[in-house]
Amino acid sequence: MRAPLAIPALVFLAAIVAGRDFPPADDVVLATVAGSALVAARTRAHLVAALAVALGLALGVWRGNPPSVAVEVAGVRLAGTVAGEATARPWGETFELGADDGLRYEVASREVVALGERVVVHGRLEPFDEPRNPGEPSSRELARERGLAGILAQARLVERAPPDPYDLRTLPARVREGAGRRLRALLGEPDATILAGMLYGARGTLPPELRAEFADTGTVHVLVTAGLHLGVVAALAVFVFERFGFGRIGSSLLAIPLVWAYAIVSGGHVPSLRAATMATVAFGARALGERSLSLNALAAAAIVVGAIWPAWVGCVSFALSFSCVTAIALFAEPISRGLVRLPRVAREALALTLSTQ
Repeated sequence: MRAPLAIPALVFLAAIVAGRDFPPADDVVLATVAGSALVAARTRAHLVAALAVALGLALGVWRGNPPSVAVEVAGVRLAGTVAGEATARPWGETFELGADDGLRYEVASREVVALGERVVVHGRLEPFDEPRNPGEPSSRELARERGLAGILAQARLVERAPPDPYDLRTLPARVREGAGRRLRALLGEPDATILAGMLYGARGTLPPELRAEFADTGTVHVLVTAGLHLGVVAALAVFVFERFGFGRIGSSLLAIPLVWAYAIVSGGHVPSLRAATMATVAFGARALGERSLSLNALAAAAIVVGAIWPAWVGCVSFALSFSCVTAIALFAEPISRGLVRLPRVAREALALTLSTQ
């Protein structure tokens, strides 16, 4: 299976990790080596590898470690925009604040806010917790992946102003909120929120007790938008466009913006962005009459996702998302060929299951 982007993608991701996690002296050495390789490169492969190292190092140093709160500070006042739907907690609500200082914070408050509101809040600024016991997830690492700098606890609203309907930063969240209202009008709770979580990853209004039940039973993943959801949307888009007579090329190209719109509206998480990039490459290949699923598409997705948010590289969701799809690309077809006696549907389902396991 030819995959000319695989090596540059691996080099690019390794350079991001080096730029993010290595001491500055090591980064200077690596940058010097990459610069020398760029100058001395005699083949296209060497040039691409040197460029991948240089770009990965730059992104890792620049955006690999987003600013975060290191110590607790009392009496902090933050102004900004409510950038995400509020999540119900036993003691109140939490919401994301896009602060005027350019950072994003999680705010914990007993007061109810509306999406897009301009607010000034006062409270105690705290860092996210590190794991207390071996094997526990790190709240600080999870917050870094989400781009959150800290949590403003016991927050009190000092000022508030109505939402700006033309603020594009809150557009995806407003679309999710509008869809949630329609679902609640049709189904009621908690069915509406569960369906919203399955369709586009919104679960902020889920009661805390029900949220805990999903977590305890290990089924919370059904409330997270994954590549499978986006794949279904992509397949439906192509099917509809073909039925309207756009043909293979037209339907493939028209489906690309719809796929990206769905990925952004659903929250822009690692699996959906990975799947959107792979779908873009696959639709481009389909339009040209080439093979759609390949390691090349997966490598392109890794480059795009790593460039969008370098802090994702190496995180659990990044590792699981890309390792599963890599396994499918490498092993699903050989396994399927070994199951020729089974019906096609059963053969494909079993091949996908075994390869991801």
